[in-house]
Amino acid sequence: MIDPKIQKRVLERYAQRRRASEDELSRRTREVQDKIPEIAAIGKELRTTVLQVARAAFESGTDPKPRIDAVKNRHVELIAKRSELLVQNGYPAEYLNLAPSCKKCSDYGYIDSKPCSCFLEECVKEQGKELSSVLDIKGQNFDNFIGQYYSNNPGDGEGGVSPRQNMESFLDFFQDYAWNFGRHSINMLFYGGPGLGKTFMSSCIAKEVALKGFSVTYDTAINIFGNLEKEKFGENYEELQMQIKRYMLSDLLIIDDLGTELTTSFVCSSFYNLLNTRLIERRQMIISTNLSPKEIAARYTPQIASRLSFEFDRFHFFGKDVRQVMKENRRLRY
Repeated sequence: MIDPKIQKRVLERYAQRRRASEDELSRRTREVQDKIPEIAAIGKELRTTVLQVARAAFESGTDPKPRIDAVKNRHVELIAKRSELLVQNGYPAEYLNLAPSCKKCSDYGYIDSKPCSCFLEECVKEQGKELSSVLDIKGQNFDNFIGQYYSNNPGDGEGGVSPRQNMESFLDFFQDYAWNFGRHSINMLFYGGPGLGKTFMSSCIAKEVALKGFSVTYDTAINIFGNLEKEKFGENYEELQMQIKRYMLSDLLIIDDLGTELTTSFVCSSFYNLLNTRLIERRQMIISTNLSPKEIAARYTPQIASRLSFEFDRFHFFGKDVRQVMKENRRLRY
């Protein structure tokens, strides 16, 4: 699915492109008609030939083909004459034939009801820009994962697994998840203390999934529930409606920092509705939180806790805060 916010933005860009092309053609037409009066007459006759073809196509009683062919031949002659006049007066032969950026869709973005390949490429680029405004997808990608910031000592981990081994296994799994993302991909719950790479891994996945052409929406729990509350109490401006639509319909929704929001009855109700709607429609989610499963069960309703337990695969991030480790390393170097 194309993100509605991205789709709107790209379609507006296409419309601007067409308007700019039309304005440039009008300017060029006025320019050459002022210098070459014959071209003005040719332009007038060209417009007439278009009407004649349409009229001939609807004539009844006789075969309109001979007349249509004659009108088309005259149209070709006029174009050739116009090109000749342009060249004689120092202009390129195609000066009055501006070509669209995409010949397949003529810069409309769609061919009939299907999006053109150029439009899909534009949407992928725009999706990248959108994610870059909220995530460091340039710096946070799979290639930039640095395992050395995680302890390789099993005693610092759980069940005989060191934090580094844990993260390296996650890295392999998340890469495969992102590269093979689709309708039947799993939902994932990332939990563990702060600074352990939950947002980093979310960003890595978001970038790869977006590059595959899927719509990705990232936001914090505070923002998501805040926006849902605004809509509930009457703030229906277009941007808000668009954002909420993205929460519900994007191919992948990433909810960061679950548990930092004020957990009211409204939040629980909204959260359940969001979860349930997306689960029913098989739209994937990644939720990251500093809460443990027990804390989630205590904080939210049984219905929410049940869905997070049985509809999401859990990934426990453990070890020492990476930001603290990086700070200590810098201090040691200097």
